[in-house]
Amino acid sequence: MHTTDNASSRRRRIVIADDFPDILETVERRLAPDFEIVGTVADGLALIECACQLQPDLLLIDVSMPKLNGIEALRRLRSLGVQVPAIILTNHDDEDLATEALSAGSQGFVVKSHMGTDLRLAVAEVLAGRTFNSGVLREKLLKKDEQKRAEGESQRDVQAIQVLLDHSGLLISRTETAGWKAGRAPGCWTKTLFVEKESSIATSLIRMDPGTHFPRHRHAGAEEVFLLEGDLVVEGQRMKPGDYCRAETGSTHSESYTDSGCVFLLKASQLDELFE
Repeated sequence: MHTTDNASSRRRRIVIADDFPDILETVERRLAPDFEIVGTVADGLALIECACQLQPDLLLIDVSMPKLNGIEALRRLRSLGVQVPAIILTNHDDEDLATEALSAGSQGFVVKSHMGTDLRLAVAEVLAGRTFNSGVLREKLLKKDEQKRAEGESQRDVQAIQVLLDHSGLLISRTETAGWKAGRAPGCWTKTLFVEKESSIATSLIRMDPGTHFPRHRHAGAEEVFLLEGDLVVEGQRMKPGDYCRAETGSTHSESYTDSGCVFLLKASQLDELFE
């Protein structure tokens, strides 16, 4: 592991992890004019040690590394409580890998063949608290999410949710075994609990990863949010667990976001219009 002293408190501090020296040199050369590279490592275990010791502002992490791959190393860091924003660097233009990286706690995903155009933009976006995917992946992820939503449109996802009672107008279901599905924006995950088919009103659990931003949107029906965990900022107002938010039909509100991540109960129309 190579480390350098803090040359300027005004510059954001970055750790880079990649087992190819040429990649380390390229990334460091492109970012060094504006950022302080405080550590470079060549394997996943060294990344964990370096991130815990140096507490940088950002991690740039290769996927395929010895001892421990980058995504698993990121998972371990998150389990240790290290919430430093992270960008995954990879040779693979793979939407499933991008989804896995976001689920592990990454806020960015950059394909190495697009580093020339995407690296600095990704760093700026993630440090500003937003998520970023290489342009080559955005269209694929959007199409994949649309396909998942189309396949999942039903009164109830009977395969995902265990129904305990369903008769005489009463439904009780258990959701702990249901997996999280990709939501309508990167970094958002959902468990659909119930859909009122005629009105397209869905009741869902929503999880937003740390640093996730949800785009400005118009409500096709009344929207209700009850925050269960974490923090959520809506129209500049920071909500805390136990807070309730309601938006009336036809209203529009600006981009919402979370710093530390959150989980909330949502009742909203599936026909809401997003403005990217």
